Amino acid sequence: MQNDLLNTLDALKGQWMIGGSALEKAPATWRAAAQDDPHPDLALLAFAGQAMQFALRAKPSSELEAMPPLPRLNLPTPPQPAREQIRNLVRVIKIAESQIVAMIHLLAARGYVVHPTDYMPKSFQHLPDVYAPWSAWQLAEEASNRTGHVDKITVENWGQWMPAERRAALLLLRRTQPEEARQLIAEQATLLPADERLKVIESLDESLSTEDQSLLEGFAKDRSGKVRELVARYLARIGAVQDEELEIAEFADFFSVSKKAPPGGYKITANRLKTKAQRKRRGELAAKLSFLSLVQGLNLTNENELLIGWEHVDAEASDALVRMVATTASQQAAATLASRISSLEGISAEAFQLLFDRLGKESRRDLLPIVLKNDDASFSAAVVCAQGLWGEIRFDQIGSLHALQELKKMAGETDSKRTVRQETLRSGLFSLGLLADQAAATELLKLFTNTNLFASDPMLGLLKLNACLPQESLSD
Repeated sequence: MQNDLLNTLDALKGQWMIGGSALEKAPATWRAAAQDDPHPDLALLAFAGQAMQFALRAKPSSELEAMPPLPRLNLPTPPQPAREQIRNLVRVIKIAESQIVAMIHLLAARGYVVHPTDYMPKSFQHLPDVYAPWSAWQLAEEASNRTGHVDKITVENWGQWMPAERRAALLLLRRTQPEEARQLIAEQATLLPADERLKVIESLDESLSTEDQSLLEGFAKDRSGKVRELVARYLARIGAVQDEELEIAEFADFFSVSKKAPPGGYKITANRLKTKAQRKRRGELAAKLSFLSLVQGLNLTNENELLIGWEHVDAEASDALVRMVATTASQQAAATLASRISSLEGISAEAFQLLFDRLGKESRRDLLPIVLKNDDASFSAAVVCAQGLWGEIRFDQIGSLHALQELKKMAGETDSKRTVRQETLRSGLFSLGLLADQAAATELLKLFTNTNLFASDPMLGLLKLNACLPQESLSD
């Protein structure tokens, strides 16, 4: 039957290629259906297309299974005007995938999730935990094995949880019952593939303490390099790492310690280096050693003495210090260093990202005004600091900022001049769309459309979404 259909389609195609009608070559049933049409050959073409699309579809290699329905998430989708702006950003403006992820986090901060017909995430790795059921669904898990009815992860139901849901459940358990979560990880993590094992061990970062030392040491020689690296960082944060004494002494020699005038304390300064080889070696040791080892190598009593006394005279050395603190220092040390952000200008965005990843929401909220005051027109540092707080900044917090005035100046330039700084303008407006609360977003739209931008300018897309995205009441 399939060969007969292929022969029929070839015959029709042959007639059309020589400019003739294919009506007489068509099967009787097709001819009867098409001959009364004002354009019979167009009707035949439609039949042929349908036959090619459906009748000749390849037979599946195994029995087909019904996909479970897409789970309903715990947050609502945005109101219709906001959905239209989302579609515009994704399909018309075609913002980058990283920007889509940022937009989804803004939605979650306001109490919403993206509608799957507006955008279906390709990856759930960097999305809020509320999307864990979609991640599990994407892996085509059978509906009977889903965990929507399970309230708490245990040894008995461990295998029922999909990876993304398992991580969310472990984090919740870690916050409320850290000892129970620790025991669960000890029993189950070794049975997981490397990527999943890494994610499970990452949950120990929540309420990390010296009580986790024994468990972490059990993974210190894990066959996965990423797991070993993570475990080494966690052990360093709780002061359970012993670095080589010779390397500690070598690293300490790159710095000078002197006493401050009253009220006392110490001044720690990076020595001026004369060669690239010296700078390279200092960088290698900074990446290898723990922050506590540096404190000990400088004969200081505690982490705070180093952080409070640090003199920002060498941007490269300060950048390395920020990275050391972010990866290997205690939570308190990370918060202390972050409080000095205004005196650490010139540090890389990557280093600040690592540092702010260590801070809780309240620490970020306290530091945000300082970051905003010292940020440039791209607002990149503020975006990093405000992760978890997006969509909360009021207009009175940003209206008088030097960075905003710079951005306004760029928007007011003629097209020929603006082209040079177009990327900074685009980045700054997108950042403001992430940072501002709804009222501030509305004011910013007025500000920039009154400056020199059209309301339809793609650069204003996220601000327009923000302006039509009210805070959803999570108590309803």
